[in-house]
Amino acid sequence: MAVNRVGTTTSDASGAKSTVISGLAPDVPDHRSSGFRAAIRHITLPSEARILEVGGLSGDHTTIHLLDVFDNPIDIVEIDEERASNLQSKYDNDPTTKDRIRLYNSDAMDFTSIHTYDLLIIDMPTGSIDFGYEEILPNISRYLSVGGTAIVYTIYDHAAAYDVDDPPGNGDQPKAFMLSFFGAPTLTVERVDERLRPTGFAAIGLVDRWMLKGHRKGHGWVCLEKLPLPAA
Repeated sequence: MAVNRVGTTTSDASGAKSTVISGLAPDVPDHRSSGFRAAIRHITLPSEARILEVGGLSGDHTTIHLLDVFDNPIDIVEIDEERASNLQSKYDNDPTTKDRIRLYNSDAMDFTSIHTYDLLIIDMPTGSIDFGYEEILPNISRYLSVGGTAIVYTIYDHAAAYDVDDPPGNGDQPKAFMLSFFGAPTLTVERVDERLRPTGFAAIGLVDRWMLKGHRKGHGWVCLEKLPLPAA
């Protein structure tokens, strides 16, 4: 099931019809200073579509916006048993979310579903971003529809993220991953597209985590479109 997007549409020989989410701070209304919210406001899901979220911790940066922007059901995969139980209780006790969210206490690599999803969110901790790209995305994207969107948390500018007074942890590991996987410590949409297109994804956007001027710190979200399989 294809995802309908708003914005400038481009197409190429692979059959991809991608709406480019332009710039680190997309020009959309009601972004509430969240790059993630700005990105998903470029997406219009069919009423019968489902959303799959992997990770996300408490959901303050992702789930809260998914619930507000969309009316679609959301399945969340959380490996930590206690956190999954707490989140399920939280959403079950809220009449606005109890019928929309289902928690799966599972390793993402073991997750199975009878559903196909039109929007996939992979929100891994900074030290596990490599696992998100190298293991989770290839494995779980079998449940993502062709034309569907995957949004993956990432470090896009290592120097901006780590050459600061209070950097996040595991600085050497993300840099090593960026160099080995993408070939550079700084990402662009073009670089991401070149690396991931052979694996079946077109890069359609790169947004910063924050939308406030002066608050960009080199980490944010890569937005991808799942491509159709090449003709035999």
